[in-house]
Amino acid sequence: MFKSKIVFGIAAALILGSGWSVSALAATVNGDANASIVAAIGISQTTAMSFGNVIPHATLTDTVTVSTAGVRTTGANLTEAGGTVSQGVFAVTGSDKVFTITLPAGAATLNGSGGGTMTVDTWSSNPAATGTIVAGTATLNVGAVLNVGAAQTAGNYTGQYAVTVDYQ
Repeated sequence: MFKSKIVFGIAAALILGSGWSVSALAATVNGDANASIVAAIGISQTTAMSFGNVIPHATLTDTVTVSTAGVRTTGANLTEAGGTVSQGVFAVTGSDKVFTITLPAGAATLNGSGGGTMTVDTWSSNPAATGTIVAGTATLNVGAVLNVGAAQTAGNYTGQYAVTVDYQ
């Protein structure tokens, strides 16, 4: 019995001294990691919105609407006088994903070269609330309503409005 204790003690010392782990059930595996970088969404204007030329009424206000298809409709108190008419056109670029569209919440002000101002509101877009980028690009058309005052001051009117796109 004394001899078996010595043999066991020597075997235990050899095992511990050799660097073997006492836990013979441990296992190690390498895990995988990956990432995908999506191209940032971008937007640029390709065509400015234009309401064309109108002649205001002397005493009554009215509106000019440009649809998302670039069709102008004037109220009964205004006279169309030619000029370039177009919807706002934007190029949306990025990964082939669905994006949301945010149009201005309120009116934008146009300042006239003759000193007057007008507002643009009632924004619309095509596509409406969301669009889809296909092959890296999508077209976004914007329409709105121009509010023309009675005896509106003659001149060229300009202003800006914000359109935001974001991946859904």
